[in-house]
Amino acid sequence: SVEMLFFAVKPQGFDEVVNEIKKGSQSELPLMVSIMAGISSETIYNAFGLKSKFIRLMPNTPCLLGEGMTGMYSNNNVTIEEKNVVETIFNTLGKTLMVQNEEELDVVTGISGSGPAFLYQLASYVSEISKRSSLSESDVITLFSQTMVGAGKMLLESEQSPQQLIEQVSSPGGTTVAGLEVLKNSNVKHDFKSVILAAIERSKELGK
Repeated sequence: SVEMLFFAVKPQGFDEVVNEIKKGSQSELPLMVSIMAGISSETIYNAFGLKSKFIRLMPNTPCLLGEGMTGMYSNNNVTIEEKNVVETIFNTLGKTLMVQNEEELDVVTGISGSGPAFLYQLASYVSEISKRSSLSESDVITLFSQTMVGAGKMLLESEQSPQQLIEQVSSPGGTTVAGLEVLKNSNVKHDFKSVILAAIERSKELGK
């Protein structure tokens, strides 16, 4: 019998998969691991009943390189051992975060699910600096990309807050402070938060 079943189809294919599973002769439903955006607990319960056990996942595309971030939510029917197995699998693709409330998956989606695209867009903006220097666009992207990687690792591994790390890079009257002054006087804080919040809001809408 199947102990674990991964749902990695597009959300619109869910009903078809459900019908195939119900045709089977399994006496007990396996642990269902869903990687389908917008397929909520309610939808899964409606399909398989209140006794079904499932874990919903929200991975992101850097999983392809082993540097992914996967948000996880499990219902109360899932055992600790089953959670650990799924976490172990997805930890091989990067990092995992188990959230306590299903609604928090929308926040995960907005930050890490959609986040790579927002960072790529920032890289695209920075790449335009090449038009004002003798560096090529490719060189500028390399500089910015590795800086994103390094800064991310510093945040993850240094156990210091973003503000503490900013202070380490900043010297009075230096280049970092000059840039930060412009940043603080701009609308970037509001605008970038709005970008993330828009993605979160859309995730909520898709789940209804």
